[in-house]
Amino acid sequence: MAKKEFSKVTVEGQEVVIHVKDEEARQGLENCVGATGQRVLAQALATLFAAIAGLKAQLKNLGETKAVSIDFENSPKLCGQDMFLTGNGAPVSPNVPTMVGQEYLDVTNKKCYKAFSVTGAISDWVLLN
Repeated sequence: MAKKEFSKVTVEGQEVVIHVKDEEARQGLENCVGATGQRVLAQALATLFAAIAGLKAQLKNLGETKAVSIDFENSPKLCGQDMFLTGNGAPVSPNVPTMVGQEYLDVTNKKCYKAFSVTGAISDWVLLN
């Protein structure tokens, strides 16, 4: 059975068409959300699709990088580990690296340390500048 158009709206250049498979489904949706609800629902979907398209465009430049989640409110993590640690002065215990590539930023002396090994020792940090 051919799908029938239920509602159509364009938001930020993104057209959203809600289709239903038959008259009974159309009538059920009409009774559920009403005429005004159709436009609100389609507009919400269009806004969501536009936001998703924007994120896809931003993530496209990451190449083969894959992320399970992205958290813009906390420090970046890699494999569940903080990518950056900060402190006042050179790193001291317990600030040992938990992964190769992790960085420690000495905010007092403006020094950067990078982990080149993970043995649980402070010597795993190498001063970069």
